[in-house]
Formats: sequence, C-alpha cells, structure tokens
Amino acid sequence: MKKAIGLFMAVCISSFIFVYDGYAASECNARCCDEEYPKLIVQGQGKIEVLADKVYFNIKMRVEEKKLERAFEESTKRINSIQQVLVSMGVKKEDIRNLGYIYRPLYEGKKIFTTIDRPTSYEVVYTLRVTIYAMDNLGKILAGLSEISETTVHGLSYTSTKIEELKREVLREAASDARQKAVKLAEGSVAILGKVIKIESVAYEDSLRTPDLQEKVSKMAYTREEVAPQVESGYIEVTGSCVVYYAIQ
Repeated sequence: MKKAIGLFMAVCISSFIFVYDGYAASECNARCCDEEYPKLIVQGQGKIEVLADKVYFNIKMRVEEKKLERAFEESTKRINSIQQVLVSMGVKKEDIRNLGYIYRPLYEGKKIFTTIDRPTSYEVVYTLRVTIYAMDNLGKILAGLSEISETTVHGLSYTSTKIEELKREVLREAASDARQKAVKLAEGSVAILGKVIKIESVAYEDSLRTPDLQEKVSKMAYTREEVAPQVESGYIEVTGSCVVYYAIQ
C-alpha cells in the first residue's frame, strides 16, 4: 500500500513539473515575440513630371421645341452633326461617347397644377464625352465646337495614358529614397543596417499644372477665317511616399 501511494505521489510531482515547464517556455516565447528590437524608421519621397498626352471633356447640346417629338428629332440631327465635325478633325468614333440625355417640359411663368396646365415647349439636353489624344489638334477642335449654337464644352481634364506606369515608378523612387536616407543615418550613428522589417503608409497622388484651359474656351469667339488657337498642354506631376522599417545593430 505504501509503495502504491509513493508511486502515485511521484507521478503527480512529475506531471506538475512538466506542466510548469511547458507554461514557462510558452511565457518566454511570448515575451521574445513582443520584445522591441532596435530599428530605423525612414520616409521616402518620389516625384515624376511628364507632359500630358490625353485630354477629355464633355459637350452639352441643348434643343428646345414646341413638341417633344420635334425636340428629339432636332437633337438627334444636332448630335450627328457634332460627331461629324469631331471625326472630320481627327477624333476617332470610339473616343466619342454618348452619355445620354435628359428632357423636361417648360412652362411660361409659374406652373399651376391643374388639369388644363400644359407645357409651352420641351427641352432636350444631350451630353457627349470626348477624348483627345492628338494634342496638336486640341485648339482647332475646341474652336470648331464653339461655332455650333446651343453647344457648350465643360469639364476639361488633362491626364496621361501612362498614369498607372507612372504610379509604380514613383513608388520605386520613394523606396530608393528611403534606402539612401537609411544608409546615411546608419553610417552617421555607427550602426549596421539590416533587412527591411516592413513597409507601410504607401501613398501617391497626381496633380495637373496647366494654363486655365476652361477660361480660354469660354472666351472663344472665332470666325471661320481666323486661325485656331494653340492650346498649351499641361504637365502631370505624380508624387509618392512610403515609410520603411529597417532592423539595425
């Protein structure tokens, strides 16, 4: 009986030691994982500037007629005429998008909600989105559109056909800039620069630097004999940044 009790106590003590050692090892590993190692944090910057090679804008065309059917017929003719003018100036058909139309009844004076209230006319407004790649023809195209009655150009925006490539390139520049800064800081502090721990706060943005093209268009009043204006292209500036963590010794 005494031997059995002794054996049972020995097993219990051994089990306790095993469990305690396992817990201690687990606690140690958790502390090691959370321990702060020496590191160097730097921010890199990148910037690229290129000449814009693409511009897009909207054309709004308005028609008002006594009857709605007539308004739609006239607006269809006018839209076809605008598209023909654009194609004749070198714009491809696939670069002219019809964004749709809106129409509404017009009333003389204040509308009275009665059974005899009738609209005096109907207004139809079409919107086209035009994309231009031949920047040399931009002035000629805008001048031609200014001659079409009840037609306005708005929402002019410059951009680049290589914008996604520029975004990737500017982030590479930002990472390279961060590396150069880290090397100099490590040398100055007599430290050994280690591997990259992580990269965060990656961001980029693009902006346009160009003359006020919208103002130039709004002042257009050219006759057919006058020379079309030369519209300067804008510059696309893409900037990027990132924060890089390096291990140091």
